[in-house]
Amino acid sequence: MGIIEALIEIAVKVISDVLSKIAGQAAERALSKTPQQATTTTTTPLKEQTYAATCGDKGLDLKRQRLFFSVTFGNYFASLLESSNTYLEMPGQIHCPAAGESNPLEWIYGTLNDPQGFRIIAITAGGGMGKTTLAAKIVRCLYQQNAVDLILGDSAKRVEIDPATGQPRTLQPGFQDLDSFFQRLAAQTGLTNYPAQTRWRTIIPDLQARLAGQRALIVLDNLDTVEQGSQLLKSIQELTNRDVRILLTTREANISDRHAVVVNLNPIARDNIPLAKSFVSWYITRYQSQNTRLADLKDSLDDKKLIGQLLAKTGGVPLIIQVVVSKIAMEKWSYLNQLPDLLPKELLDFLYKERWDELSARGEAGQLAQDLVWYLTTIQYEGPKITSEALREQARLRGKETFFSDAMQMLGENFLLIDREPQSQYGNFTIFPSLREFVVNARKA
Repeated sequence: MGIIEALIEIAVKVISDVLSKIAGQAAERALSKTPQQATTTTTTPLKEQTYAATCGDKGLDLKRQRLFFSVTFGNYFASLLESSNTYLEMPGQIHCPAAGESNPLEWIYGTLNDPQGFRIIAITAGGGMGKTTLAAKIVRCLYQQNAVDLILGDSAKRVEIDPATGQPRTLQPGFQDLDSFFQRLAAQTGLTNYPAQTRWRTIIPDLQARLAGQRALIVLDNLDTVEQGSQLLKSIQELTNRDVRILLTTREANISDRHAVVVNLNPIARDNIPLAKSFVSWYITRYQSQNTRLADLKDSLDDKKLIGQLLAKTGGVPLIIQVVVSKIAMEKWSYLNQLPDLLPKELLDFLYKERWDELSARGEAGQLAQDLVWYLTTIQYEGPKITSEALREQARLRGKETFFSDAMQMLGENFLLIDREPQSQYGNFTIFPSLREFVVNARKA
């Protein structure tokens, strides 16, 4: 009996120790939760995953990966997905209070990859701040980390320039109201044959069933340009759940949903000379194949006075910095003294108009350069990749193939034409949405 009692005593002690450890671990997990996690999460433990700074830098091969991506992504967004090193992460640019002390970009990756995380990430900033390039990097990273099974969505487009007449014309957009948007989304998931008058509320249950069990990311680029954008955002939230998330870009965001986070992008601060120098250096390295004169500026980047003046004139807006630096490479740093003191949007329009007028004064080659920009404005949100051969064919159709090389050089040097794949034989060309907007408005005027 003494042996049996001893064994029982040992067993009770072991069980007691195990239960004590389990209770302690549960209490530690409960205490470590933030208030947001405590109100919005379930009992499933948070995923712990680290993301390298280079996550999402490598371009995707959409030809091989089209099963995972919506074919309705226009060339501009698709070209960003296919391109490498299109976004430079800059300390302090991403303002995301919800991230706390964490790296904001890593936090965004994590929350979109976490079933308990936020379901909507809205990247908000003015034109030229890099909203779409950041969104593309996020999409690439999540795909490369096997965090998503399906990527859907579209980029807003309602007006184009007729390449033959140069006049704006109204398009039948990818979606024009709530009903057509959800029909488009349904088609992307294989749901078709809806009657033309089918209302969006009828489609949502079918989409919810089709997306069940799939980790899907819905991308809405330039939501602010969409009519009924706020109503669209509200309605699409019915699709979100532990597996389905929304990533959107917009110039304005008024979102109060507890599952949503608004991320703001800040310009480079005027006193942050080292960061500005790093950004300009990155830009030179990234685009000197299109404008060889950029390399001549490397030795002057140590001049803090010049970098400070660049920040003061451009407001620290990344795209404006790039456009201005491209002009400095063609002339001298004294070009900064010629720039007016304007708000970022007005300054960007001023820079585009200045370059547009310069093209007008460059004869046949300059006229062809304008024609090619108009063509890109027309076709860039469609599916096909725009190669140098496609652009050369446009020159041939206009009887101006002799001027093609000069026109392409003008566009590259002025940072009006971007080659997303400079290492490939025929390239992959786009223009910035802000330039497209300028061209459309200029033709309307």
